[in-house]
Amino acid sequence: MAEETYQYGNWGPAFYGVVPATPSAYLGADRLWHVPKSADVTVERLHQNTTTVGLAANTSEQALHTFILRAGKLVNAGDTVRIRTWVRCAATANNKAIKVYFGGTVIGSSTGQTFNNVGFDIEAYIFRVTQTTQKALCVAVQPNIDAAWSIATGGGLNTSAPAEDLSGAVTISIAGISSVAGAANDIQVLATVIDYITAV
Repeated sequence: MAEETYQYGNWGPAFYGVVPATPSAYLGADRLWHVPKSADVTVERLHQNTTTVGLAANTSEQALHTFILRAGKLVNAGDTVRIRTWVRCAATANNKAIKVYFGGTVIGSSTGQTFNNVGFDIEAYIFRVTQTTQKALCVAVQPNIDAAWSIATGGGLNTSAPAEDLSGAVTISIAGISSVAGAANDIQVLATVIDYITAV
């Protein structure tokens, strides 16, 4: 899939705080909008998968959505990968677990819990510190599935320090596992988007 690039930078005095009705008329079709900043920040869509993928009927951990971050993509300290993924858990009493991986590091994990007919809105950020050290934050909000919005929802925040060598490719994956054999689609990943954000 082709990478899509959006630019965030200075509009100029006439456009401070204003987003025109048709930004492409001012910015070109490959840009979204500008905000006043001292330096431009590029946001690049690296990956988008809207195909729902569910667990097979076994108790093995399975990667449901994956993406390979190409070697050398995060060049400068502060360069960032943003992952956004949406997960549905079936209406069963089975223990289920969802994990987000950056290379070999689990940067987000629900641990095994029942998760009966709930979903997860997951957002993760991986910041380059050096070529072989990163800082990762992963937030999950647990809303009800296809039901009225409620303030009585849960979730969590995971922090971690991956040590992937960014001079090589890094696999990003959203994985799931069910405690019960034969329970296909106990976990489904509905969609995933991954963006690259340059440091300022």
